[in-house]
Amino acid sequence: MGFWQRFVGSEEPQHKDPQQLVPTLVESCRAEKQLTQQILAHAELAPHQAGQDQLRTAAKEQERITQRIQDKIAELEGEWSEG
Repeated sequence: MGFWQRFVGSEEPQHKDPQQLVPTLVESCRAEKQLTQQILAHAELAPHQAGQDQLRTAAKEQERITQRIQDKIAELEGEWSEG
């Protein structure tokens, strides 16, 4: 079952229960961080400056997404750690 089905599409919405939502957000945050690192690694290998720039722009957007997830975790009084 996907993220949105679990939290919004169920008979008893789980999206209002921080104990269930925070672990999923932490998992998502880690995945976003990993994606950012992968994009930056590809940017280093891109043969053309334009490609490097586009990948770095995409990585910055991923960083913004990660920050929003971290902010939501903090709002729900959850804890976030890199490891």
